[in-house]
Amino acid sequence: SKGSFTLNHSHTQLSTKINLKFNNYFFLNKIIKGNFTNPFDFLDEVLKNNKLGTFTLKLHDNNSKIFLNIKDINLSNEGGDTIINGGYIEALINKNLEIKNIKIHFDMIDFSQFYTKFVLQNLNYEQFFNNPVQFYELNLFSDSQQEINFDYLVLDNNKINSFYSKNQVNFNEENSTVNLNIQGKSNEIDIDLKSLLGQNLNFDKTKFNITINKFLNSNFNISYFIQKNLDLKIQNLILEKNKQNISLQGNLNINNSYQAKLQVISSDEPDEIFPWTKDYGGLNQYFLKENNNFFLNLSYDSLANPQLKINGSEFSNMDLN
Repeated sequence: SKGSFTLNHSHTQLSTKINLKFNNYFFLNKIIKGNFTNPFDFLDEVLKNNKLGTFTLKLHDNNSKIFLNIKDINLSNEGGDTIINGGYIEALINKNLEIKNIKIHFDMIDFSQFYTKFVLQNLNYEQFFNNPVQFYELNLFSDSQQEINFDYLVLDNNKINSFYSKNQVNFNEENSTVNLNIQGKSNEIDIDLKSLLGQNLNFDKTKFNITINKFLNSNFNISYFIQKNLDLKIQNLILEKNKQNISLQGNLNINNSYQAKLQVISSDEPDEIFPWTKDYGGLNQYFLKENNNFFLNLSYDSLANPQLKINGSEFSNMDLN
């Protein structure tokens, strides 16, 4: 037997048609299969029969599993390429159709449009909810544990290899504040600073432990996440280059003003780790040596005068707003 229904999302104005197929032995194996249509107009030309993917729902007495396979997309035009390969979603749901955990995987995501390039290889994302959530409540900031890893990320001329993080998310409904702790590591970070310094800033390895507190209002937009009502604490950030470590600790507060404090500890002279900085006067002049390590203490307050201090002394009278 067969059936179908349509899901509509009023906010995004997107809709998808769900087609179901019940096996003749449904009550024996309790498996439902089907497909879902594409809600995005720009993909119509590359998807056969307008089908975005297929799914399998395996029903059990207490928990059920749903598997969604997303069709490969290869869209090329005069603006660039959009490639999405090897995508699937798995979710464990309870008897009330609430999600207990979810896993998302993509072999490749490639958006190369005009002057922007974004490439992500072998992405795995898992979220384990403290309390099961409804499908319409599914979001990144529900109380949960998250694990994210990928092999390779390119954003324009910036690169990261072998990234892994384990995150703890806690949301306070009374004051609409999310607390996010991010711990993890990565290899080979390359940050494009050519337009500013004529050089790329690169590290062989990183380890990080960062906590973010953020107020979320009803008009929350992920693109404005760091622009206001944000408190970020760097509990530990270790950058390794040429077998030398640079350790950072500090905090950043963004509200109606900007305040930041940062301590940098280097295991070797900064000019030896970054020899190209000597062309700009070097970094050693900003560091104090103590117990075979090199320290820098930086503080910034957009409402203070001076705004920026290094090791307790005024850096300049320049307005950095």
